[in-house]
Amino acid sequence: MPGPLADQFHRISSEQPDRIAIHGLSEGVTRTFAELRSDAETLGRSLRGLKLPDRPTILSSLGNRSGFIALFLASLEAAATLLLVDGDATVSEVKELADVYDADLLVVPAETSRFSATARASLPCGLAGIVRQSTQNRPWRAPHESDALVLKVTSGSSGRSKAVVASVQSLISDGEHVIEAMDISAQDVSLAAVPMSHSYGIGNLLLPLLLRGSPIVLRDRFLPAEWARDVMQFGVTMFPGVPLMFDHLRQLGPVAEPLACVRLLVTAGAPIDFRTIEDIKTRFGVKVHSLYGSSETGSITFDSSLELSAPVSVGWPMPGTTVKLVQSTEAAGAESGRILVRGNAVCQRYAFEDTEGERSSAFTAEGFLTADIGTFDANGRLTLVGRVSNVVNVAGRKVHPGEIERAIAEMPGVVHVWVTGVAAGRRGHELVACVQRGLPALSERAIRAHCAARLASYKVPKRIVFADQLPISARGKVTRVAIEEFLQKAEGVPKSL
Repeated sequence: MPGPLADQFHRISSEQPDRIAIHGLSEGVTRTFAELRSDAETLGRSLRGLKLPDRPTILSSLGNRSGFIALFLASLEAAATLLLVDGDATVSEVKELADVYDADLLVVPAETSRFSATARASLPCGLAGIVRQSTQNRPWRAPHESDALVLKVTSGSSGRSKAVVASVQSLISDGEHVIEAMDISAQDVSLAAVPMSHSYGIGNLLLPLLLRGSPIVLRDRFLPAEWARDVMQFGVTMFPGVPLMFDHLRQLGPVAEPLACVRLLVTAGAPIDFRTIEDIKTRFGVKVHSLYGSSETGSITFDSSLELSAPVSVGWPMPGTTVKLVQSTEAAGAESGRILVRGNAVCQRYAFEDTEGERSSAFTAEGFLTADIGTFDANGRLTLVGRVSNVVNVAGRKVHPGEIERAIAEMPGVVHVWVTGVAAGRRGHELVACVQRGLPALSERAIRAHCAARLASYKVPKRIVFADQLPISARGKVTRVAIEEFLQKAEGVPKSL
């Protein structure tokens, strides 16, 4: 397994071969470091047996399984491009991404029945491969990129999925920044409930395992009722989560004993309520520390302080990272600005952008210009105060309304549709679709079923509001302001927009 990341994992697995690396609770498996290395090597041989082209593109839709880690390592050896897709993505979403990025192979759990294909191959580690007849045309891959790449899928400004092109070195830098900022060692054990297919999971779970030998306890999804038991049984010291998870933990009964081994709670993905941080610190004696990052940049800032303060800060820049505020018309106040990030963990482009010509305006010579608005306090800590785009956070996952709007617009009888997010307590926001219909028989149930067949479950609108005609502004256009005024009067919709 060539390269610095593979070399470091090779060293760790050689020094502590019999130490447990993974407790795969959802699968009921345990893997030592030596077994994980063997899994990766065996899987690599199986991939070579599929006769894939040089530098293949492999789409992974696995969720938090031990096989995902073996596949990641095997992809390094193959100098492959690994396209990371959520394990709960629908068949339609997976196939669309496979077509867009011309994947040579889809890797899914062996037991899944969602994908039927004559070219389905059995792979080690409980995986199955679906070989595709690709064109081997990679317009998004520069000729000089001979090493392995990772494509991190994120929502584009138009709502269509975009993929950030991440080099292995940028991933290593992100992992090293996290390890240094959070003082992670081989003695730490992390409980993995956030998806490792996301930038957050890669930097805070996968990279500490491969770079420091920090074991992980894998859960394919967050189970509040099992959380305390997992912590106690495996001596968990770190738990990266999202605000919704910590809101659930507030509802647990007394669990002070299992929290005695936990030294670090981290939240990211969406703003967290100060009351949640305060309550957990009061009850359990552990502060929830905020982390801020993105697919394009990796981790940007981290609040390492032990004090509680409102508004909630996302802390100081990560090691090797520079953060500055750029004046913007969207920023209210002289002290706020759009956040610009520079560092060795920052990626260079999105896929399908000419690496020698036009690039996204977000990737500048000075660094990556985020869509977030922030301000620094007197101690140099960053606080997020707004966002340029209309991306909605649903339980810590970013969703662009345009993606849902396009799915609903496909339905017969839909004249016009507008999707927005409304405040919904612990979940952060929930999705509401405003639909102008031409067929009275078109129902909320039919729309939700249509969305569920095409989109991940968290992208399905929680509520559907019908209108004879969508509200328009004085200029004759449907606007967010007009929609919000309309929803304020609609029944069954939360009034805090």
